[in-house]
Amino acid sequence: MIELIPSIMVQSNSVASTVNTTFSVPPLITGILIAVLAGLVVFGGVKRIGRVTSYLVPIMAFFYIIAGAVIILINIEMVPEILALVFTEAFNPTAALGGGAGVVLAESIRWGFARGIYSNEAGLGTSPIAHAAAKTDHPIRQTFWAVIQIMVDTLIICTITGLVVLMTGVWQHNDAHEDSARESLTARAFEDTFGAFGGGLIAVALIFFVFSTVTVVIFYGARQAEFLFGLWAGKVIKVVYIISIIVGAIGGATFFWSLLDLTLFFVVLPNLIAVILMSPKIVELYNEFFHTDGKYYKKDTE
Repeated sequence: MIELIPSIMVQSNSVASTVNTTFSVPPLITGILIAVLAGLVVFGGVKRIGRVTSYLVPIMAFFYIIAGAVIILINIEMVPEILALVFTEAFNPTAALGGGAGVVLAESIRWGFARGIYSNEAGLGTSPIAHAAAKTDHPIRQTFWAVIQIMVDTLIICTITGLVVLMTGVWQHNDAHEDSARESLTARAFEDTFGAFGGGLIAVALIFFVFSTVTVVIFYGARQAEFLFGLWAGKVIKVVYIISIIVGAIGGATFFWSLLDLTLFFVVLPNLIAVILMSPKIVELYNEFFHTDGKYYKKDTE
C-alpha cells in the first residue's frame, strides 16, 4: 500500500517530463490535470476504472506497436547487429550510455529483474486484485488473461522499445545516462524517425499509459487499505495517491523513489511465500479446468 506512493510519483514524473519536453507544458500543469482526471475515475468505482482502461490501453498499445514496428522494419538490416550487441553487452559490459561508467554483469541482471517486475508486476501480487474483480466462469480462464498481460508488456512492447532505442542510436548520446526527466530516450528515438510527430505520438501514448496505470494502481492501494482498516481508509489513501501524482510530476520527494526497489522486495517476498503455500490449490484448479470433465476447457474449443 505504501509502496504504491513512490510508484505513482515515478509514473507521473515520467509523463510530466516527456510532455514538458515535447509540448513545453509545465510539469505542475500536467500533474494537476492527471490528478484531476484520475480522481474522477477512481472515485467512480471499479466499473468506471474498467471501462476507462479497456479503451485506453488497447489504443495506446496498438499505435505504439505499429509505430515501433515501422522503425524496426526501416532498420531491419540492423537486427542481427543489435541482437549481438544485447548479448555482448549483457555478458561483457562496457562504458555504455554515452560515456557512463561500465557496469558489471550482476548490476545488469539486478536492474533487469527490478525493471521487469516494475513493468509487468509479475510476482508482486497486485494485478490479482484487478483480476479478482472480473466476472469469469473459472479462475484458470482469468489466469490466461494475466499471462497474456505479461507477454504483451514484456515480450512485445518492451522488446520493441529496446530495439527502437538501440537501432536509432539515441542510447549513445552524451546525456543518455542522465536523469530521464531531461528527455525520454524512447521519445527521442521516435522523433529521430518520424520527426515532431514521433515525439508527440510517444508523449500521447505515455499519457494514456500512465493514466491507465495510475488509476489501476490507486484501485489496488484502496482495496488494500479497505481490507486492513475499513472503507474509510480506502477513501483517505485515494486522496494521498492523488496528491502524490502532483508531487511526483514536479519532481518532489525524490528520496522516496530510491526506496522503490526495496519496497518492491518486501511486496514480492510474502507474495511468493503465499504462492508456494497455495500451489496445491492451483494444481487442483488446473486439473479441474483441463482434465476433470473438460466442461470449462471444451467451451473454448467447441
